[in-house]
Amino acid sequence: MKERLSKIEFPLVGQRIIRSCIGVFLCYLVYFLRGQNSMVFFSVVAVLLCIQPDMQNSFKMAKQRMLGTAVGSIWGLFVIFITHQWIGVNLVESIFGYLVIAFFAGIVLYSTVVLRIKEASALSAIIFLSIAAAPMMEQTPLIFAGNRFLDTFIGVLIAIAINACRLPRERNCNILFVSGIDDIMIDRKKLELSSYSKIELNYLIEKGALFTISTWRTPASLVQLTDGLHINQPVITMSGAALYDMANNRYVATCGIRYENAQKLLQYFEENNINYFANVVVNDSLLIFYREIESKAEHEIFSQMRDSPYLNLVQRKVPVGEAVVYFMMINTVEKTQALYQSMLAESWSENYRLVFYKNEDNTDYASLKIYAKYCNPQNMLEQLKANLEVDAVVTFGSAKQGAGVIIENADGNLMVREMRKLFEPIRFLKRR
Repeated sequence: MKERLSKIEFPLVGQRIIRSCIGVFLCYLVYFLRGQNSMVFFSVVAVLLCIQPDMQNSFKMAKQRMLGTAVGSIWGLFVIFITHQWIGVNLVESIFGYLVIAFFAGIVLYSTVVLRIKEASALSAIIFLSIAAAPMMEQTPLIFAGNRFLDTFIGVLIAIAINACRLPRERNCNILFVSGIDDIMIDRKKLELSSYSKIELNYLIEKGALFTISTWRTPASLVQLTDGLHINQPVITMSGAALYDMANNRYVATCGIRYENAQKLLQYFEENNINYFANVVVNDSLLIFYREIESKAEHEIFSQMRDSPYLNLVQRKVPVGEAVVYFMMINTVEKTQALYQSMLAESWSENYRLVFYKNEDNTDYASLKIYAKYCNPQNMLEQLKANLEVDAVVTFGSAKQGAGVIIENADGNLMVREMRKLFEPIRFLKRR
């Protein structure tokens, strides 16, 4: 039991929860001011359903709920008018009445499907049942149904009013915000963005924030990790080897090893029986050419890449004239480190950037990557900055990365909160 409790996470309380609490209180306040003669329950349900992260979704949900309320009210009014006024029976006092209620509940749900408001189907059914299966308390059917509609309408209005209330803020649309992703926005074990981060980042981007990511990952890996995030600026991928436009699925720029130099490296690999993965961008597609798959580490990385729908592996030589974005070798830590040291001893190594690192997922393996000498995240960031003509750049990362804003909690929420403070400071709290 203690172990289970230790795994429970307590994420940050988001604005939607806070706004929902305020909305519930306001519903009860209106209920009190109306002399406690209404059904506040339906106002509360409406406000909880219509509170959304942004105004666009709020209006969309409000429209859905109002239409759903109308459908439920109309069918409820129809049923009680027939049963109470014409037949003079109470539906909740007989088996026949239960069948009638169940049948028309299905009619209500089907109506929401026909009208393409399925998101409001549950509310429609609730409104219908509250009218058809509830005591009318000496009210006429029309007044009774109208009150249920009014109660819901009050909740919708309160939700829209709360979502529309914002503190006065200034927006810094000339700052480029750049964040790492591993250990900054996501936990390496979970490999996913929190819902809070997605909602907040999408809100900031919608309001004009210039946001991008700088990572060692390929675009294929990044696309899967950022699913649902609307990044509208090119991202720096493969440790600065490329700028990738995720919105249009194309490479804006690459920084590769020219074909002539790549051939010299390939000759060195052949002479020393070194297996490699050569990453090449052809017509906005990342192709990975390889020599042989022999070691256990090579088989594992090959299986991972082969399973990705965004990568294409080809067992053949690099096509004539094509530059190589980077070469990668993977093996045991000892063998990869020995290879790294032997390459550093070669005279040609000063013309390239060699990166050796141990794999965090499997510490028995290590990788070695070879980039063009001036191919790095800093230079690619300078190119992106020049393209966007921004006034300043704010980077989020760890201390070892030399970032401007240090993020160490690896859940992404801290980075997003810090970004919001810098992009959209509250006007009267802005530092002079």
